[in-house]
Amino acid sequence: MIAVVFLATLNGPAILVLPVTLLIGWWPSAARLITTLNPGGGAAAALILAVVVFLLGSHQFCGWLYSKLRPEESAYPLKWPGRWTLCSFGMLLCTLLAIGSLMLTTHQLYWLSRGSDPVFADPFRENRAIMWTAVALQKSGESWNWDENKVRETFPGTDQSFVNRTAIESIEPIWIAGEPGKLRAIVLVPRHPLLRGRARIAVIEPGIKSFTRSLSELHQTLASFGIRSGPTANSAL
Repeated sequence: MIAVVFLATLNGPAILVLPVTLLIGWWPSAARLITTLNPGGGAAAALILAVVVFLLGSHQFCGWLYSKLRPEESAYPLKWPGRWTLCSFGMLLCTLLAIGSLMLTTHQLYWLSRGSDPVFADPFRENRAIMWTAVALQKSGESWNWDENKVRETFPGTDQSFVNRTAIESIEPIWIAGEPGKLRAIVLVPRHPLLRGRARIAVIEPGIKSFTRSLSELHQTLASFGIRSGPTANSAL
């Protein structure tokens, strides 16, 4: 524990991303899987009945075969014990799970090696980049009296060194014009959100502190300004 705290102090919290992800990263995936399952009562009852019938039938068959092959002079039980049936199916299930896990692991490693997305998605850093850019544009808009051309020119140069990207690479701005030559609002949308359920958009308006909303609210946000959703909104969602 002391070594972990020491390394985190020297290198920052980013060094803890790998062990923390391996430790608890599977919980959200399991939760999403459970919530998507919606088995009906009939299907569940049919599955349970099929498993019971299969186990009982297998047990009866193994008992019949055991009685035929067991020598008369033997220290083994006279009848095939039920725990032997359960143990046999348990070993078979574990073997199939191990084979399936190996196949899925190989598939996922190949998929990750061919993909261009980062292995570890950090939605907090992504949302921080959106908010950082929103604050910078808010200051730029106030300093230029919300002149559309001036504010547009400052956007590509917004510093985002903490995500190793420029603003124009990771964020798509939607410029909403108001009076001639002035901006009414700016909506910042992530170009390639890694986790859409946690992605945020930023809304910037003159005289109002910038705020964020869920990416799923992009259509409603644009509609509040009288704008129909265009290609940018559709691609983001």
